[in-house]
Amino acid sequence: MNAIKQVRNEQQSRSTMEAKPASASRTVKCSLVLPPDTNHHGTIFGGKLMAYIDDVATIAATRHARRPVVTASTDSVDFLNPVRKGDSVCLTAFVTWANRTSMEIFVRVVTEDLLSGERTVCATSFLTFVALGEDGKPTEVPPVLPQSNEEIQLYDTAPLRKEARKVRRQESKHFADIFGESYQWNVEPASEQTQSAAAAPSPRETDAAPADKDRKRPAGRQASTSHAHARKPHLSIADSSKGGINPALSQFTSVPRLFGIASVPQLEQASAEDEAAPANAFARCWDSDWD
Repeated sequence: MNAIKQVRNEQQSRSTMEAKPASASRTVKCSLVLPPDTNHHGTIFGGKLMAYIDDVATIAATRHARRPVVTASTDSVDFLNPVRKGDSVCLTAFVTWANRTSMEIFVRVVTEDLLSGERTVCATSFLTFVALGEDGKPTEVPPVLPQSNEEIQLYDTAPLRKEARKVRRQESKHFADIFGESYQWNVEPASEQTQSAAAAPSPRETDAAPADKDRKRPAGRQASTSHAHARKPHLSIADSSKGGINPALSQFTSVPRLFGIASVPQLEQASAEDEAAPANAFARCWDSDWD
């Protein structure tokens, strides 16, 4: 737990603003699920529910920052149970953690059968928002003061989710470069001549010993002409060069746990792994103006 306490102390000490309770940003939104909101299965459109989530999270973030905010990322949305036509959905959102200019918001969605009164948690979500100043640039936000046990649990695990977001954002940038605006989706397959040339042995192979010539060689790989292979390597969870997990990121590979509510033993284990990793393991992953 030492690493988490250190992050908390540093985050609170460098802020010049007074911390606000997490409960001060709590926002509740209820809505009735109507026929136009549902698909051919009679359940609510996922996009419709995500719009509700973004809406209530925006209000919570604005209440905490008292500044205009923008959605930086929807970190996770887990649909746990269906929401049917005629049900109500009740969304509760609050700011769980704040860095210098960004805020993490947790949203819980509960569906209710209005005839039977049965209530079920149908979705949970984490989102990141950034506050904007009068110049339209990211501006400082108050720290969060957790009070209840649930708020403290979400607060203490937030730094782990923040590091996972850095990795995922870097991956997103990498694939955005690969599949850029000039990317051609309808690429014609390689011609037979190209494939034959790729499969032909090299001069070095033809000069091999007689014993080697009798061995069956696999067909050579076609040389890739994609510009993506010429790009500089990026920091990834998967270390493809070694066929395993990048050691610098191994402690953050359990993404479902990072975006859930970890138990105390899990939290202690994650803290121990975090201390064992290089302190600047993710410094290379982040080049944005907000944090």
